[in-house]
Amino acid sequence: MAEELNKKIAEWLGWEFNATGERFRFHSGASGWLYSRHLPKFTTSFDACFGYIVPKLDSVLIDCKKKPRPLYKKLPPCHVYVGKKEVGYFSAGAETPALALCRAVEKLIDGR
Repeated sequence: MAEELNKKIAEWLGWEFNATGERFRFHSGASGWLYSRHLPKFTTSFDACFGYIVPKLDSVLIDCKKKPRPLYKKLPPCHVYVGKKEVGYFSAGAETPALALCRAVEKLIDGR
C-alpha cells in the first residue's frame, strides 16, 4: 500500500516511470533513470514530503497531538489539510504526519 502511494504521488509530481516500473526520472527531459528502490519514501519521510510535495500545494495545515483528543478518541493523532486552488481542499488522518500528508494528497489526486 505505501509503495503504491509513493508511486502515485511521484506520478502526480510529474515524475516518469519506465514501462516496467523499475526505473523513474524526475521529468521526461531528465538525462538518466534511477532505480525505483531509490524513490523517496514519502509515506515515512516528512523531509521528502516537504522537499517535493509541499511546494506543489497552495496550502497545508498540520495538526498533531501527543495525547489523545478527549472528545475524539477514535481520531488518529495527526490530521493534515491540503489544498490546490483549481482542485479543492482535502484532509486525512494517520499515525504519523508524513502518512497523513500522503493520504490527504491522495484524496486531492483522486478528487475526493
